[in-house]
Amino acid sequence: MTTSVLITGGLTIPIFKVLSGTSDTDVYTATGKQERVVSASLVNTSGGAIVTKLMWRRAGTSTDVVFFVKSIAANDTAFVDYPVRLLDGDIIKANGNTGITVNLAVLNDNGPLGGLFG
Repeated sequence: MTTSVLITGGLTIPIFKVLSGTSDTDVYTATGKQERVVSASLVNTSGGAIVTKLMWRRAGTSTDVVFFVKSIAANDTAFVDYPVRLLDGDIIKANGNTGITVNLAVLNDNGPLGGLFG
């Protein structure tokens, strides 16, 4: 079964962050009223597998919510098709190691009534 939803707005240019080390790294901070990370790719260019996770943090809080964890094989790419709705100031973070590049596709929702879920 396929479900289609019409969402007005547009994709931003791809957002990417190259991780260095094993600390949590801010990848993207929402600056609009409604944005959605509609997909992500995690690319491992290192010679070994790396456990990588993506997290979401609501603006003004100190709790990271993990929404993706995977061991990514050497020279491989993992795709994340889990959409995350962001409000102004919300943050997407990543944790992995040197050799991981995080690429995000972000949709700016400028639809009527503040967007589909406004």
